[in-house]
Amino acid sequence: MSFSRLPKFLLGIPAGALLLGALAASPATDRQPPKTKADDIRDTYGSVQVADPYRWLEDQKSPETRAWIDEQNRYSESYLHAYPGREVLKERASELLKVDTVGVPREHGGRYFFTRRLASQDLPIVYVRKGASGRDEVLLDPHPLSADHTTSVALLDVIDDGTLCAYGVRQGGEDEVAVHFLDVDTRKELTDVLPRARYSGVQVRNDRTGVFFSRQEKEGPRAYFHAFGADASKDEKIFGDGYGPEKGLNVGLSDDNRWLLLVVSHGSAATKTEVYVRDLSAKGPQPQPVVPIVNDIEARFSTDIAGDTLYLETNWQAPNGRVLAVDLKNPARDKWKEVIPAGKSAIQSVSTIGGRIFVRYLEDVQSRIRIFDPQGKPMGEISFPAIGTAGAPRGEWGKNEAFYTFTSFVTPTTIYRYDVAKGTREVWAKETVPFDGERYEVKQVRYASKDGTQIPMFLVHRKDIKLDGSNPALLTGYGGFTLSQTP
Repeated sequence: MSFSRLPKFLLGIPAGALLLGALAASPATDRQPPKTKADDIRDTYGSVQVADPYRWLEDQKSPETRAWIDEQNRYSESYLHAYPGREVLKERASELLKVDTVGVPREHGGRYFFTRRLASQDLPIVYVRKGASGRDEVLLDPHPLSADHTTSVALLDVIDDGTLCAYGVRQGGEDEVAVHFLDVDTRKELTDVLPRARYSGVQVRNDRTGVFFSRQEKEGPRAYFHAFGADASKDEKIFGDGYGPEKGLNVGLSDDNRWLLLVVSHGSAATKTEVYVRDLSAKGPQPQPVVPIVNDIEARFSTDIAGDTLYLETNWQAPNGRVLAVDLKNPARDKWKEVIPAGKSAIQSVSTIGGRIFVRYLEDVQSRIRIFDPQGKPMGEISFPAIGTAGAPRGEWGKNEAFYTFTSFVTPTTIYRYDVAKGTREVWAKETVPFDGERYEVKQVRYASKDGTQIPMFLVHRKDIKLDGSNPALLTGYGGFTLSQTP
């Protein structure tokens, strides 16, 4: 259960205040938390010594670690089961969590690819729809792949005409997947399979000749090209030598498949990013070299390609982010152009769709999506029905259609289809949840932290509650990975 779903489930409970009051009282227990062994292990980095007393827990399969996990679980259960009202909470949470869900679609060749999981199903199924109002057809159903429904599938890529897709097959919750390729028209699998590994950026060429991908190996991430029908052991290594396992490497292709994009992240919450490209359009016996766009700046860069322009969203000399345009035919740094300068609000994502730049901002802990032309001229923004959180718009530079999600504390997740040229939207899909958001109020307030900083906070409550300080409350927050706890 994610933190984002907790307010819905707690606020939707009949007589919720009584139950929360019961939960606020600690259950009577004399048991102490299980002790955790601490080893005297230290590593030295230069002149700094770092203790690592719990390294033994990194081996998840060792009998010692498994015994520790079992003991922790037994203690947690003995504590949690002592709370009154637990079964009522469980029943209400099940009603709110077991609902039909739909994923944001992607359009290729007039076909819409998306996932749907019914409330009665364990796993999402991949569907394809011919035309925006066409009939939904099952493309990939993972349920028959395992008796206990622990094998899942994820759509990784679809070529531009919608006739070939790549998908990953995952066992349990592991990070590794095996990558398969499916002919959408015939529903027949290609004989090519990328073996189980951690992949990042599986990109099939539109001409169906092969696939680019990045794979995490023992030495670190490496990028390859696999030609369909060829021996996988002879796959061409494109990039990555010298990078260790602490680096991340993602592979991307421009919509027209001219540009291969290679992005290196220094760590999971990267403070530095490197960006490289290769021109795939040149004819001749020798491929064009991989060209660095930026690899010498201690800053974060995220990327999106529109035609022959690379847009870089970066915190370089701009803590809240700004957008730079790079002509890939002449990418020298002195030719870079700032098209969207930094502002008071933090940039969360940049999407290039329908000849426009969609910039998603975090403004006062709420989402705003502003629209710009390729030179950075403001072209309006997308309005939202309430205080809430929007997902990054998805679409292609040469197409007029965008999709984005919106949700709030009292609004179930809704997917909108947006017409870029007209500036109009319509609901594509909406979760049906047994919850009446009209009964609740959402307000944003501020309070002073110890150092005087004004901290924004959302208050969500029934409209008929008297705010006299006597109501039990659930307080949530989060810190880590540069993530914000949004509505």
